[in-house]
Amino acid sequence: MKTAFFDLSGTILHHETNRPLPLMKEILESLHHNGRSLVVVSRWSESHARNLLKEAQIQAPLTVLSNGDKGKAITQYLGKHHCEQSFFVDDKPKNLESVKRECGDRVRVIGFVGSRKYTGPDNDPRLAEWCAQNGAELALSAIDLCEGLPVGVDSCAALFHSEKRWNEEELAGLLAGSDHPFSTLAGEGAYVDHRAAQSELFGNRKVRNFDTIWRNIAWITCNECLWKALVVSLLKSLSLDPRQVLGEAYKHDEYTQALKDFAAKNRQIALSSAFGSVLRTINQGIAEIGVEAETCRIYGRQIERDRIKKVEERLNEVFGGRERCRVDCHDYCDAPGSAD
Repeated sequence: MKTAFFDLSGTILHHETNRPLPLMKEILESLHHNGRSLVVVSRWSESHARNLLKEAQIQAPLTVLSNGDKGKAITQYLGKHHCEQSFFVDDKPKNLESVKRECGDRVRVIGFVGSRKYTGPDNDPRLAEWCAQNGAELALSAIDLCEGLPVGVDSCAALFHSEKRWNEEELAGLLAGSDHPFSTLAGEGAYVDHRAAQSELFGNRKVRNFDTIWRNIAWITCNECLWKALVVSLLKSLSLDPRQVLGEAYKHDEYTQALKDFAAKNRQIALSSAFGSVLRTINQGIAEIGVEAETCRIYGRQIERDRIKKVEERLNEVFGGRERCRVDCHDYCDAPGSAD
């Protein structure tokens, strides 16, 4: 029996609102349809946990284990059931440590950013730090989780025209850990379409909080798509139509040249300072999760650790010699563990 163990609060449901996190309902349903037994391990009583799941309209059949000690709960379950290829997903380092200690190699331990309760600097250790120090995998979003487990979901059907289900901050969280969200050719991953969240945000909605977009595009794994995301989102934040600025540009170098031409012709627009401000927000996004997250990726998933330097290089190409982008990114780029 293949078993999937999940924490509830902060992993399946938001730790403050108890609303389902984007795509988690679809992940559970897909795992069930593919023969996985689903087990939710929660500190809540079984009845309360089931009520929360019912309110969130999560209907996939599952077992609920009520126990604050996740490692002991799963160990007891494994003693009663023959389980193979089991994994446990949680956002809390203490719970991940418990399962790793109690279950050893019997259970694949996966840290999950989830609703980000354990990513801030007030946590000791924060999630990324614990995963890096303990050789555990870390998924940055449900998109990342889909590819790393792996499990297939129809992200387009789930996310398009979803204003009543998720706000823009929740959707923006799906950009973290995505590979090619701005690539028509490469945007559809093996198990999930990485373009869905940005298509919903920029195609079907009017973004009101660009800061949450910029903090999350910091964790797009591909430097070229991070650059595209930065350019498109910044132009939109300035009420400029990206199509008017970029024309037929598709490749990253075409974006750079189109932006360079536009900047030269429109010097009255403070593009350089705008990019500087956005880069500071991007660095905040990296700091919030922790640069350690680059070194403990979920299995089979890569991230380009020089992606911010690549952004700097392109901005220097756009503004260099005439006007340098007014921001110093080296606080991040020269941090221990970052690329040379």
